[in-house]
Amino acid sequence: MTNFVSKNKAAQLKHSSKDFGDLSSKDLQKMVHTLPQYSEQIDKLSLHVEIARTINKTIMEQGLRDLGQLEQDLTADVCMTHVVLYFMCRHHETMNLYL
Repeated sequence: MTNFVSKNKAAQLKHSSKDFGDLSSKDLQKMVHTLPQYSEQIDKLSLHVEIARTINKTIMEQGLRDLGQLEQDLTADVCMTHVVLYFMCRHHETMNLYL
């Protein structure tokens, strides 16, 4: 996004503290010219944030972060039986979906 702001006049003006009354006609022309690209980039960023939010919600709801940590612990032989049992008790409802 920083790279985009550095190259897009509309983005520069949006992210600066410059008042629109202080703009020259050349600045206004550049801003109008680059506004569609700025709007498109903002739409893409909004979509990206929404997708990331949905994925994170799913990860949290299904306990996938805990499952990943358990897998790492088992792989590294760090995990003991009581840790596996604790995980299974904590996530028994989610695990029933996959059985």
